[in-house]
Amino acid sequence: MDCVREVRDGAPLRVIAVRSDDFATEVDAAASLIESAVVADVARVDRLLHQLGRDRTSNGLD
Repeated sequence: MDCVREVRDGAPLRVIAVRSDDFATEVDAAASLIESAVVADVARVDRLLHQLGRDRTSNGLD
């Protein structure tokens, strides 16, 4: 399996593309990439809200 990784805006290294001879492996990898991106975005929102003295619950985001 081949992976392409990137670093953007100081974010941790992450996989942005996966190529494999096995389609199921590619689907699993794609799902993992999406999940990782969502988790990273939620963490980013949490940090920004914390800086503003807020949280997701008080802003209707949870």
